[in-house]
Amino acid sequence: GARICFSRVYDADHLKKHPKQQVTEMEFRLTYYTHEPDEFFPKGQRNYYFALLAKLRGQGPDEPLIAEGECAPHGNSISCGVECDGGGVMLTRRDGGKVLVDLTALGRLRMTSGCDAEEGVVELVPGEDDKSFLLSKAAESSCPVYDDW
Repeated sequence: GARICFSRVYDADHLKKHPKQQVTEMEFRLTYYTHEPDEFFPKGQRNYYFALLAKLRGQGPDEPLIAEGECAPHGNSISCGVECDGGGVMLTRRDGGKVLVDLTALGRLRMTSGCDAEEGVVELVPGEDDKSFLLSKAAESSCPVYDDW
């Protein structure tokens, strides 16, 4: 049940300096989840899950785009991927309670407007100003439990 969230809202000044950056807001959620025990996992299967929420330039102010999947340790980083060849990101810890979300490591991230959305799929791909994103640790009170994602 342990969880942690990181986020950033890019201000107008930053976006002016990076005119080709499409991401205007990003939130990364990571949790360690234990499933109910079953015949294959008597103590319950354990997995790391992630959700990456992002708002893009020109997108309406409503709900952000979302990508979800599983993560695994990968050296000093964590590799997180979306099922069915949906791409992914690498997450690396930085000083000061920050993480770097690297979009270039896995090449792209398939995002949708919701878990069941089949329309409006967006491929977030590395661009000139959309390669990596430095996010700060969010307050625990703003970090939802996995069952509420």
